[in-house]
Amino acid sequence: CSDEQNSKQVSRILWVCNICLKYFCENGLMCYREKEIEVAKKINTDIRNDEDFIYYEHKSIKILDVGSCYNPFDNFSEYFDIFPIDIAPATSDVFDCDFLTVDIGAYTKTDLNEVHQNNRK
Repeated sequence: CSDEQNSKQVSRILWVCNICLKYFCENGLMCYREKEIEVAKKINTDIRNDEDFIYYEHKSIKILDVGSCYNPFDNFSEYFDIFPIDIAPATSDVFDCDFLTVDIGAYTKTDLNEVHQNNRK
């Protein structure tokens, strides 16, 4: 990669991290939630008021990094609990997984850096 390409990649990662932190750890979520409530009132619709939905203080933010390749978010592990997957991982900490073919189930099994989905524990 050229310095410019590398700079753009770092900028993209920092942008995602900053947006996630503003949304979940600052008041970003509350601002969007207030807008949703306003819109719901205008169209006479009930909206769920769930404390767990709104409050995230001091929790690690879980991120599924699809197409991770080299797990760039690992540098921000103090804020995020990253689950990196890629169809062709470049590093050993990224799980080998084709996101489009994994069945969604109640139980996720990972071994040898591969993701398998099962419906039972």
